[in-house]
Amino acid sequence: MDVFMLDTGVDGSHPEFAGRVTSSEDCYSANVLPWTPNVDVEGHGTHTAGTVGSTSYGATPNVNIHAVKVLSDEGSGTDSTVICGFEKVKTWLNANSTRKAIVSMSLGYSGISKTVNTYVTSMVNTYGSRLVIVVAAGNDNVKACSATFACIDGVVAVGSTGATKTESSWSNYGSCVDVMAPGENILSTYLSNQTAYMSGTSMATPLVSGVLAQYWLQNPTLTGNAIRTSVSSASSALFTGGVSLKRVSRKPSGSPNKFIQYKCPFGGAC
Repeated sequence: MDVFMLDTGVDGSHPEFAGRVTSSEDCYSANVLPWTPNVDVEGHGTHTAGTVGSTSYGATPNVNIHAVKVLSDEGSGTDSTVICGFEKVKTWLNANSTRKAIVSMSLGYSGISKTVNTYVTSMVNTYGSRLVIVVAAGNDNVKACSATFACIDGVVAVGSTGATKTESSWSNYGSCVDVMAPGENILSTYLSNQTAYMSGTSMATPLVSGVLAQYWLQNPTLTGNAIRTSVSSASSALFTGGVSLKRVSRKPSGSPNKFIQYKCPFGGAC
């Protein structure tokens, strides 16, 4: 199984990845500086990749991680860098016609990008049988339907909860959120072979990406569309092997009462 991390890059030399960062692509733009090609300077991408597939902190440490740098050293990007990232995924899918992939995107917009929405929709329509796109709902405490990427049909949008399984106060919410996952004070890999705690729907998203990757590995005959639907249908088969579905204490927000928890990210009893 292959997971593409569209982010600030990934420090593939971190021992927690054990050589599983199999490729590194770059979407440099002179309009977004500073930018160090193929290097994660900010740390965000290394942290999210660790939640997907590191040995100690990953939901599924038996995947190939593809680092695609679409954000600058300070974590900013443009429509062109994001679309470039999807172009890298498209090229890989075309060259590997029998393989499947998950795109994990811990980034978003404060509003709507019609250009990006149109492009991502075309990716879902063209490659939906072999591709699942998991996105962060966002951290602005607004309706997720008001921002790219959660507003796009055919993606899995992830909101955040805290240790008490309560919806995070800053998590975007509403009907465009598909599932909740832990996103507060999450420990994962960081730069210089270190670890760090970080919070955000950015941290919840890769956990869902990793769980879905593992589920797909266990059910290889399913299509990407079926994998995505399994989140909304809450099939019991999805929540086995250390994964559980819990009820969420929510804001009166319309977010789903569906929570994917892998192991016990906050420590103690879950």
